[in-house]
Amino acid sequence: HMGGTIEVKSEVGSGSTFTICIPMEVDWSEEQKRLTRLRKLQGKKLLLLSDFDGMYDAILPNLSAWGVDYECVADIGAARAQLASQSFDGLLAYFSQPTPDALDDIRRLGLNTVLVHHSSLPVAPEQWSQKLVDLPVPAGLQDIADTIMEVVQASCDESVAAESSRHSALNGDDAAVLVVEDNAVNQMVTVGMLEYLGLKTDVAENGQEACELAARRHYDLILMDCSMPVMDGYSASRRILALGQEPPPVIVALTADAQEGNRERCAEAGMNMVLHKPLSISELSDCLSYLRESLAGESQLPG
Repeated sequence: HMGGTIEVKSEVGSGSTFTICIPMEVDWSEEQKRLTRLRKLQGKKLLLLSDFDGMYDAILPNLSAWGVDYECVADIGAARAQLASQSFDGLLAYFSQPTPDALDDIRRLGLNTVLVHHSSLPVAPEQWSQKLVDLPVPAGLQDIADTIMEVVQASCDESVAAESSRHSALNGDDAAVLVVEDNAVNQMVTVGMLEYLGLKTDVAENGQEACELAARRHYDLILMDCSMPVMDGYSASRRILALGQEPPPVIVALTADAQEGNRERCAEAGMNMVLHKPLSISELSDCLSYLRESLAGESQLPG
């Protein structure tokens, strides 16, 4: 026996209206689970790419309500420009004509991606090095939220894994360390101190040699002299970081220039820390301890 009422009202020439009222309990547990999932999106940032104007208009208010920040772009060039100036937790991409070249351009952006499409998925997920989730449209808001959460979570997992990898690499006997120094005496002293601290090293005499070595081997830590012949440490650091290795090497600048402007120049070149010559073993030991304990603070240039 369910209870409730059934009513009917009839009018000649107009028809009948039936009204059914059934008392039912509302289960809020699924709604609570949904809201809990949506809270994980707060503070995340997405890049929305579409060559069809207005493609995302329907979901933009919902992204804002979920606490998601976003930037909208209409082509790959604009997407690259956004990535050059800021970071994103994921990409929503839609092309009205998803050609192989267009899909390859999306893949090269290097973001975990929700690929929005109207028919069958035009690319196999296993062909991508990043996380790829397909979203057939039209789609419900919950499906959209779930696919976004999937790529955002993948980005978070990769970030944690990268930091963990860098931390363990600098602590292990297998840490790959490169000393870039043109002065033979400074080479010998720096290598000797690193070996005393338990690290084995390779040596490059200038920035060009450093770039060639870094292209062949991934280094966890690079001690980079700033002033060298052939190629200086600033240019070498930029080229090594441009290789796109994951995780990127930690680059510590070695310089005899104590002027404040030199620290900014090191930061602009992508160097993580600055140590001043002449280098002492205590300073080098403190540097390694700092890196081991706080890789997340690499953008601050202590020293």
